[in-house]
Amino acid sequence: MDHDPRTGLDAWGGADMSEADLPEQLTLRPGEERRIMLPSHGGGGYRWQAGVDGDSVEVSVDFEDTFPREDLPAPVRSVSQVLAIVAVRPGVAAVVLQEGRSWETLVTTTHRIEVQVR
Repeated sequence: MDHDPRTGLDAWGGADMSEADLPEQLTLRPGEERRIMLPSHGGGGYRWQAGVDGDSVEVSVDFEDTFPREDLPAPVRSVSQVLAIVAVRPGVAAVVLQEGRSWETLVTTTHRIEVQVR
């Protein structure tokens, strides 16, 4: 896994990756946070949502300016969805990601990340 110190993100994500590039397992310490850029299909209206099975972690999915460049105006910058996983207490949890469009009932992609907090 690559880590980009400029953004604090693990270098998964963006338009040139797929859900197959996402991790299947993570091991974290209590209080540790892992931020992962998600595959981007936003041009087609797709958005990621995250849920958790278990109480060892908390998750959120937010939009971030993941490739900031001061020389470009804001409308030209790249904005990606970023998954944040925060380890709360020792145990095991599963982060369940689903990608779909808000106006469709079909979920196009589901990905599960098993997280161990030690």
